Amino acid sequence: MRVCGVVLFAVTALFAGSDADLSVKGKKTVGSAILATGTVDLLPFAGNGAPANRFLREDEERVGGSVSIVDKFKGLKSTLQLRANKGKPASEVFSSLGLAKAGDELFDKTKFADWVKYVDAFNANNPTKTTSTIPTLIARYGDDGLFQLIEAAKKASSTNSLAVRLQGEQMQYWATIGKSPDEVFGLFSLARAGDGIFSNPEGLTTWATYVDDFNAKNQNKATSTISTLIKYYNDDALAKMIELAKNAQTTKSIATKLNAAQMNGWLNSGKSADDVFTLLKLDKSADDLFKNPLYTTWTTYMQIFNQQNPGNNTDLFTTLEKHYKSKPKILEEAKKYPSLEAAATKLQADKIQSYLGRKISPDEVFYQLSLEQSSNVSILGSSI
Repeated sequence: MRVCGVVLFAVTALFAGSDADLSVKGKKTVGSAILATGTVDLLPFAGNGAPANRFLREDEERVGGSVSIVDKFKGLKSTLQLRANKGKPASEVFSSLGLAKAGDELFDKTKFADWVKYVDAFNANNPTKTTSTIPTLIARYGDDGLFQLIEAAKKASSTNSLAVRLQGEQMQYWATIGKSPDEVFGLFSLARAGDGIFSNPEGLTTWATYVDDFNAKNQNKATSTISTLIKYYNDDALAKMIELAKNAQTTKSIATKLNAAQMNGWLNSGKSADDVFTLLKLDKSADDLFKNPLYTTWTTYMQIFNQQNPGNNTDLFTTLEKHYKSKPKILEEAKKYPSLEAAATKLQADKIQSYLGRKISPDEVFYQLSLEQSSNVSILGSSI
């Protein structure tokens, strides 16, 4: 028991000495919103580039003389320091640590985190030959296989932070080599999500961030999130899912981003407010127009369109009159909403003056108002 105490004291002292001159900060290879919430607390490196961690084999004896253990620890530190200083390839160190045989248990190996830190030290000591963990890992697991391995590791608290970091690095690697957002969309299983695409807000957000990274590195092939999404959803179905997702705290942020992207797509393709009214199938929604979530989408787009096209403005009631000319009772529905009541009342008064000015007979107005389609009771109860 006394011997163990001496060992613990010696190792603790060694760590303390190493921590005093920490100077190597691993080069950040991930520059996206992904890492904003995925900080990684890996074991630090000493100023000489060697990782402050024990590289004991799984079956190494844990007891014995304190000198032997400390000497082994120092020896391993010196070995990795020498390798980093000499620029030993990350793939070579990966194999020498026995990680090539780790299989699906890679993230459970303590030496894996040490190897990741070695890559950081390598980059710090060899700024003209910087590398990434990803090529070595892809060579072992394949692109898709590595992605799935990382996804699994994200689900465990003990490996989540490292997995988040490596996923960010993998996507930066993809963006650099030009892997299309469509391919990455499929990897996140979003292509099979159907109406439940917002049930995976983390995956959707990460993918949307990848689109931004891809565009930054591939400006000649720049694309948008909507370009991918409309391959799976009609405009009205997508807009409805987005509008509903904006009401949930967990999906509000990504839904708002996609909402803006969809509207920018409409603007860039030259769609007028009236075009979008039809695109969202609001022309077929007279009975519940003002309760339809897409009504909000459309009015927002109309305002944006008018701001950017001051010479081609449109307004709600011009659109309503065009699409619901045979259903004037839509104005009665509009009057139930305080924000629309005054405009709807004025439009009704203008229509009456128009009938009088054109000397249209009461019988003809009766048919123009579609009152022949109403029951006696509804006619008497109508203020049209």
